[in-house]
Amino acid sequence: MYVCVCKGITDQHIREEIEAGARHLKDIVNRLNLARDCAQCVEAAREIFDSAYQSFQDALCVDAMAPNPAAA
Repeated sequence: MYVCVCKGITDQHIREEIEAGARHLKDIVNRLNLARDCAQCVEAAREIFDSAYQSFQDALCVDAMAPNPAAA
């Protein structure tokens, strides 16, 4: 889904930036130049970022809690 039509930024771009280390919406804004033109995308970007970042954190917790077969 397009989040920023001005820059052609999609929700997938936001998810990829989170996987690459973005931890705050400001990181996304700086890395992708999000909201630099009309800024109509800020609220949608914030919602997608919050949801995607929470999913990323949840996945990290699940991975951390998984048994380590090498330790057995």
